[in-house]
Amino acid sequence: KVGTMQGGGGSKDTWLLADVPVSTFSLLPSPHRPMLLSRAGGDLSSRHADNFYWLGRYIERAESVVRLLRGILSRLTEKSGMTEVPELPTLLRVLTAQTQTFPGFFEKGPNPPIEQPEGELLSVIFDGERAGSLASTLGLLQRVASKVRDRISVDMWRTLSHLMVDLMADLNAMSPPWPQDGQDEETTQLDARGILSDVLEVLDAGISRLAAFSGLIAENLTRGQSWTFLDMGRRIERSLQVCSLLRNTLGFEMRSEGPILEALLEIADSAMTYRRRYLSMLQASPVLD
Repeated sequence: KVGTMQGGGGSKDTWLLADVPVSTFSLLPSPHRPMLLSRAGGDLSSRHADNFYWLGRYIERAESVVRLLRGILSRLTEKSGMTEVPELPTLLRVLTAQTQTFPGFFEKGPNPPIEQPEGELLSVIFDGERAGSLASTLGLLQRVASKVRDRISVDMWRTLSHLMVDLMADLNAMSPPWPQDGQDEETTQLDARGILSDVLEVLDAGISRLAAFSGLIAENLTRGQSWTFLDMGRRIERSLQVCSLLRNTLGFEMRSEGPILEALLEIADSAMTYRRRYLSMLQASPVLD
């Protein structure tokens, strides 16, 4: 009696013995047949195109925020006050403008964040629930990268995983319950300075991982539709970030342009090129060039 699957029956491999030799004829193509060379692969769906586009946007956005934060934290932790870093208030406002975490350092009134920026900086770095923060951007990057896992190489995925997982893990490990109850303002500020010093080392590592991923995109990703949308997203985001950086720095009059021009070259990773072309003379026009 034969039982059906619906009736609780089982299934096993079945061999049928033939009385005569079995024909080896097959409709499958012969493995020895010469194959025609192809440049096909234009089967990218609109969903994958959108994911690659936003992967490019988030990669570039993360790098821009990390470079700007590194420039700010290096000045904040290595100097003793605003008088030694006249460009710091401007850079803090740029951070708010680029991350869209308003009011942020544009907030006015008694005790504005720009006078004691540590608390606001910690929020912009660690608060994953705050749209535009570094933690939020890395979370979006991780989400969209997981959707194109099957479209990128093992090395690219490994590098991207190190960027997302390791960087987020390091940030989560340092994330403080801010502000901490029972601490006076001075102690709180000192604790924040110590955390920001540790964050600076993590940001340096993040820049290296971002550079590694950019190198793999340039050398290892096939120049197909996936690369086109990824590159499109990166270039659009970079143009937006650079425009915001310049508009919120050189768009305002200041007593001395030298410090902010030097900061711009550092954040844009253009200091070496500038020195080779213009030596140490800092002026707005050649900086823009």
